[in-house]
Amino acid sequence: MPEISVVVPVYKVSEYLKRCVDSILAQTYTSFDLILIDDGSPDDCGEICDRYQNADNKVHVIHQENQGLAEARNVGIEWALKNSDSKWITFIDSDDWIHQDYLKLLYETAIKYSVDLSICNCIKTPELNIEEPEVNGNTKIFAPEDFWCFRQYGGAWAKLYKKSHFENIRYPKGLLYEDIFVTYRLIFMQSKVAYIETPLYFYFLRDDSITKSQWNPRVLAQFDGMKQQLEFFKKNNYKRAYEITARNYLLHIKNNTESCKTVKNKYPKEYKKLKRMYKSNLVRFHKLLPIRNNINLYRYGFPWIVKLYKKFTYIKELVGFGK
Repeated sequence: MPEISVVVPVYKVSEYLKRCVDSILAQTYTSFDLILIDDGSPDDCGEICDRYQNADNKVHVIHQENQGLAEARNVGIEWALKNSDSKWITFIDSDDWIHQDYLKLLYETAIKYSVDLSICNCIKTPELNIEEPEVNGNTKIFAPEDFWCFRQYGGAWAKLYKKSHFENIRYPKGLLYEDIFVTYRLIFMQSKVAYIETPLYFYFLRDDSITKSQWNPRVLAQFDGMKQQLEFFKKNNYKRAYEITARNYLLHIKNNTESCKTVKNKYPKEYKKLKRMYKSNLVRFHKLLPIRNNINLYRYGFPWIVKLYKKFTYIKELVGFGK
């Protein structure tokens, strides 16, 4: 009876899929089943998945028409809930790979500290292979808000969840950045979470990834997710989480405005919308993010205010010095 279900959505990753699956099957902890969801991949990923299924009874393959990453994850969740006796679940992206002790350490940490969510550090790398770091054994226990403020770790990956948490939670179908809508809810469901400082998850930075490709309006979905986060934190009086998410929200708008600027002739309405969003939200959060501590945020939205503020500060200092 497997303790852990490992869910891997698969789409157009034939170059990297073997590295991912091999790292899972080489785990030192062996009580797991592996669900590969071939999300209508147009390359030979489906055949690669089938070969793994034929060679190892841990592997279960689901073929479906392309529905996107979120729905592929959902299909994996539903299979694990209905067909596996596992108590835990983890998600791995099919172009990433994991340390040989990934499952072992996440599972043992969860049991040792009696948590329903254990999280590990990760390395983001453009390299195809890197040397696995030595396990240092350092683990920290956080209250959910403390962890969120320590590290807004919003990806679905690099985490081991109690499978029962997904009885009523699914990823929003058809949206980019689907993790933004879900991960914070899973973190704040906990009384405490465990964080392993050793990087056990290797996140591959592909040249054709969403974050490196040309800007397009689909990425605006992330802001709906961050709005939901802000509403949740405000409603539940998580003041520190609200503040750090508000600042992060503004930085995301700023970065997207800069990216959209490079293609503003193609998306003029979206570019203007992002500029308005930035200014209106900077006004909205001005008490939370005072100008003295956030000069760069204000310089981007209201450079004239920064000039006035600096003049006022300079005059104030002169007057103070004169006294």
